[in-house]
Amino acid sequence: MNIPYFVDNLFNKDYDLFIPFGRSCHSAMILKSLDLRFCSMPFDWLIPVNYDSEPLDFRFKLFYNFSDFFNKEDYIFNRDKITTSGHYSVYNIKYGFEIGHDFELNLSDDENFSDFKIKYLKRFKRMWNLIDYSNRICFIYMSKTMDQMGIKSCLDLEIIEENIDKLNKKYSSKTFDFVIFEHNPKLRKNEIRVKKYKNITKYISNHTIHKENNDVLSETLSINKVLSKYKLYK
Repeated sequence: MNIPYFVDNLFNKDYDLFIPFGRSCHSAMILKSLDLRFCSMPFDWLIPVNYDSEPLDFRFKLFYNFSDFFNKEDYIFNRDKITTSGHYSVYNIKYGFEIGHDFELNLSDDENFSDFKIKYLKRFKRMWNLIDYSNRICFIYMSKTMDQMGIKSCLDLEIIEENIDKLNKKYSSKTFDFVIFEHNPKLRKNEIRVKKYKNITKYISNHTIHKENNDVLSETLSINKVLSKYKLYK
């Protein structure tokens, strides 16, 4: 699906709920830093195992029903890989996601998995309770500079279009939008290109790293510039 470019004057955009949808904890952390995220969501820490693609169909499948995510036979536990938060990595091989911030080194795999299931089902229920009470909902998806060094998109926009159309038809009193931030190293600094189709908006920029404070999660000056115009209606 080819989305045309358009001019976005960065007018304020108000939503009742922002849902960080990937590609990793990056989107959740940036939304939190801008006061656009006030609680944990089930997709906050799900990282694709294959960084060359994005299992969007699986993200949406889990969005509708998270219960199938907890078959222990689908998991590989890797205590040799310690993440930046001091946890060990766990992989769901059925859905193609890595969980990097939930499994404690001082607990057994069984104990961790039990806590993990309770925590994520609670986040799933919370997300849908918030959707029930919201009129304007916005999914946020971001690629990181370190994940997307080339200019090729890893997203299947037809999957997004199909699911956002489905949600808008099913919940006719609500509005569901999907916003994408992608990195293109060939663009000039501070240049932001915008594409829009129906309820999908894609911002493309050359993400700028805050080298002065070495904060990888705030590497995206252009993303912050755009999201500063997105408001959480409280």
